[in-house]
Amino acid sequence: MPKNQEPLRMCVVTRKMLPKSDLIRIVVTSQGIIIDKTKKMDGRGYWISNDIDVIRQAHRKHILDKVLRHKVEDSLYTDLEANASVSK
Repeated sequence: MPKNQEPLRMCVVTRKMLPKSDLIRIVVTSQGIIIDKTKKMDGRGYWISNDIDVIRQAHRKHILDKVLRHKVEDSLYTDLEANASVSK
């Protein structure tokens, strides 16, 4: 892979392939579901777009509950919204 090309990952909500820098990684661990700010933690990672509208859509439709096969607390969505950028 050329140095100037960033790896692509799929958003679990929009199903679009986006650069890692445009996504937030969520990891399911034995301690629960956490936001991986380093994007390098061990464990199964799921990617969601770094867009507040996409995060709100995931919350409204409970998409992360279905994808992660765990009950996602409202506090995780609050944390995701705090880390998200406003849509363009």
